[in-house]
Amino acid sequence: MTSETRTTIEPEDIRAVELECAKCGFRSICKVGSWFQQLIACPNCNASWLPLREEFTKLSVLANTLHILSHRQKPPDVVIRFEIAAPKPKDAQ
Repeated sequence: MTSETRTTIEPEDIRAVELECAKCGFRSICKVGSWFQQLIACPNCNASWLPLREEFTKLSVLANTLHILSHRQKPPDVVIRFEIAAPKPKDAQ
């Protein structure tokens, strides 16, 4: 017999996106419902994030879409869920 554990989340489960600077390790939390600024540098060390401008634009669209999906008014005809990977053991990271 095979056992499988899956973890799924719904759009309203995603409240924020965390960005961690590769240079200094500083973490910024951007709430899904209020993603309003174009990120161009780390707020802590000022490392340039301009090369990631296209990715941040896509993240902004994704954040706004998740916000819209999580605030649907009428009962949905379909339930949307995202499957996420199981956390890796701490010693494997």
